[in-house]
Amino acid sequence: MPGWYDLIPTPQAVLWFMAAFLLAWGLSVLPRAVTRTRGLRCPACAQPMKPEHGTRCPACLNDASTESNLHHRRRRPFCFTVGALAIVAGTTAAMGAVYVGRFVRHGSSALSDSGAWHATATGLIAFAIVFAAWACRGDRSRGRRRCPRCWYSMAATAGQCPECGFSSSSDRDWYRPRRRRRSLAASALLAALALGLLATPRVIRYGWAGAVPTTVLIAGLPWLPERLIDSRFSFAPNPGALSHRVATGELWAWQSLWLRRRSLAVASDPPTDEVFFRAIPFADPGELGSVATALVLRQASLLASSDPAVRATALDHRILVWRMGVEGPVPGLSSFRVGLLAALDDERSDVRALAAEIIGHLESLASHEAERLANALEDQPWVQRSAFAALARHLGRAPEVVLAALTDYADPSGIDQTPDSAHNRGVLLAIALLFNAAAPPFDSDEARAALVSLSRAPDARTSRAAREVLDRLETGPTPPPTAPPPPR
Repeated sequence: MPGWYDLIPTPQAVLWFMAAFLLAWGLSVLPRAVTRTRGLRCPACAQPMKPEHGTRCPACLNDASTESNLHHRRRRPFCFTVGALAIVAGTTAAMGAVYVGRFVRHGSSALSDSGAWHATATGLIAFAIVFAAWACRGDRSRGRRRCPRCWYSMAATAGQCPECGFSSSSDRDWYRPRRRRRSLAASALLAALALGLLATPRVIRYGWAGAVPTTVLIAGLPWLPERLIDSRFSFAPNPGALSHRVATGELWAWQSLWLRRRSLAVASDPPTDEVFFRAIPFADPGELGSVATALVLRQASLLASSDPAVRATALDHRILVWRMGVEGPVPGLSSFRVGLLAALDDERSDVRALAAEIIGHLESLASHEAERLANALEDQPWVQRSAFAALARHLGRAPEVVLAALTDYADPSGIDQTPDSAHNRGVLLAIALLFNAAAPPFDSDEARAALVSLSRAPDARTSRAAREVLDRLETGPTPPPTAPPPPR
């Protein structure tokens, strides 16, 4: 998650900021030195002129040689020099940023570098603010009476402008500055362009989905397309989706806080189950408060639904179920545990495996829950491994009926059979040894050899659980805490 330390600019970011600001400034100054006027103006005093005036200015009595001279702006060499110097300085700063990124920071000046884009956008926004302030300040009258709309000289006229028809009863209006509306519009367009540059790194990495700002995704959580939200938090989330940005830590602290509060508000009163599924994964279980029980009951009813499609959809939101079952404030809610047990009979193997894994992470297991996990050991290998990992986390807590079922089913002779069968039998053997090392009626050396073989299995979860069993067997059972002696 970005923090305050990310606001400290690096030398490369400072150079990109200066390059953007100076280039924008230079490009804005150059037109003032080379463009032509649209209307007729006196080349001496820049006063507006009408066609009936001919070539003689009624204000300063200057007589232009030809009418074409009335269409030219007075040359400004100073503006041209300042603009050219600003462009040269901005180009030099950009070249310095490229050099720092490529040779000092080892190629960090690539197009995907978000720091360069953000610094450039910040420079353009800063110039847009300065440019807008200059446009609002406008042209000062400097004590001369002028029409605030067309800037016609009102020195010899009072009441109404003969050029544009503007009239005012207050004499102060004739001394007001003339706002530069076109410059103000140009500054707004420049600011919009700079805001678009902020999303450029995400667009390069993620495609069109990265163009949507994170703030817009949070605001549109209930109604934006699922492609932009991806509330399932899958192992391969949609690039640029809100869940992907949360997982990669792209949200600022205030955005994370707003997301948690908004998701909780939406989940507390969702119009549909789809909106509930979309909002609740982003909520913090520790902040559920008084609505925690209602949310868990709602999720439990969906887990235990008789409709397989609803049940599969409920389990498909892995992070949601995980938080409700493991991290939630009411993990012992009976109806929720009933829903998890019902998911062990689902027709989808990934749903059964997820349910077994979540049951294993609960604080404690009841007898019937341990029996259901023992029955899952006869399921497909994926579900078997999840059940094995679940039972491994409850060492020494198995009821006698589960120990009997494990010892009856585990056949040590199966270890010498085919690799798949040996793997499955080894898992069962490790489970039998896991609960009580003295209970299984087979040689402990053989069981330990099976555990060592499982610890080298290619499946990461199986090998990790087998190593956990070996470590616990080496250290022995944890002694119960002893009460302190009574004070004398």
